[in-house]
Amino acid sequence: MIWEFYKKVIAETIWAARKNFGEGFMCKSMVAMYLAAINLMNYGLLFFFISDFFGVMIDIEIFNTQVFNGYVDEKIINFLNYIMPFAMINYFIIFHKKRYKKILKQYPKPGIKYVMTYTWGSFILFMGYIVIGKLMA
Repeated sequence: MIWEFYKKVIAETIWAARKNFGEGFMCKSMVAMYLAAINLMNYGLLFFFISDFFGVMIDIEIFNTQVFNGYVDEKIINFLNYIMPFAMINYFIIFHKKRYKKILKQYPKPGIKYVMTYTWGSFILFMGYIVIGKLMA
């Protein structure tokens, strides 16, 4: 059920990106990055929930700033630590071995219903949790 919903989100995202960017590299990278940003928001919600209710801090640092001797901006490190893993996961779920073609055949009608539900649902849950957390603190 969740995978079917996510495949619909993927299909709608690809159709929208194709409309704006064509079918090349830019389309694929925009789809992967857009979905990675939404996945990151969901990861953040899960991270806050686990740390608040179970007292467990999750610290994932794939690229440490000390490795680069402070020459790399922290924004780049944060991008590499948090967005890139989700972008790579989305790449392998969607584009590796041209899986997106099967998804587009399965869901040929472009729309934005599922993408907007996923995006706004993730955003509202994330912001709602932050607001409720601030009010309770």
